[in-house]
Amino acid sequence: MCSIDEAWYNAAIDDIDNWNHKDVKSLSRLIKVAESRNPDNIFDPIEYSGFWFNPAIDMDDDTVVRYNIVAIDERGYCLYGECMDDIAHWTEFN
Repeated sequence: MCSIDEAWYNAAIDDIDNWNHKDVKSLSRLIKVAESRNPDNIFDPIEYSGFWFNPAIDMDDDTVVRYNIVAIDERGYCLYGECMDDIAHWTEFN
């Protein structure tokens, strides 16, 4: 049986795993919720680097790694940065 904190954290991770790709701002909020619900502070969004990419946008691997881009939404906006809270349009990285 898991603790309430663990259950809340697992629910937040499920929300992240099921992100709808519409807006990286919503993904950023979900990541912050997961971090706040994790009593052991073990959530590592870097595990997800490149996981939520828009297949219509060709982003080279060097750029993804250099800026730590973790997601690109349907409109081409990227969630990136060490804290996964910076947002810019993909064209700004070229």
